Amino acid sequence: MSDHTIVYDLQYPGNGELECHAAPDSICHAVFDCDCGAYYGFHVIDGVPHHYDTYEDGFTVRAHHVGRFDPDECALIPWHENSEEDVSGTVRVTVEPDWHEDYVELKAVSAELANPTTRSPEGATS
Repeated sequence: MSDHTIVYDLQYPGNGELECHAAPDSICHAVFDCDCGAYYGFHVIDGVPHHYDTYEDGFTVRAHHVGRFDPDECALIPWHENSEEDVSGTVRVTVEPDWHEDYVELKAVSAELANPTTRSPEGATS
């Protein structure tokens, strides 16, 4: 099971609400006081997250930043909230009709991936 899930209200689908279930020392809980846009060379030493800041070439290290883990923060949540197309794939929702006199309401009863992808051991999607 994934460490993150998205809950969609099918009446108001929008972008859904991302929920974090990751371990307290997961990269998504890493908090740094820098303004870096990427965490190049992210690693953990003695339970403390570290990353490097590089020059524009992407390789030459200009600074080493030390952060902390905060299980109340998840870096994916604001990223998801500010993106309109960050989730890919197709979900098939099984519905059950709830008949009324002059209309019908379809209620979701289960969901599954409609076109699941498989991953090779190297992590490439096929």
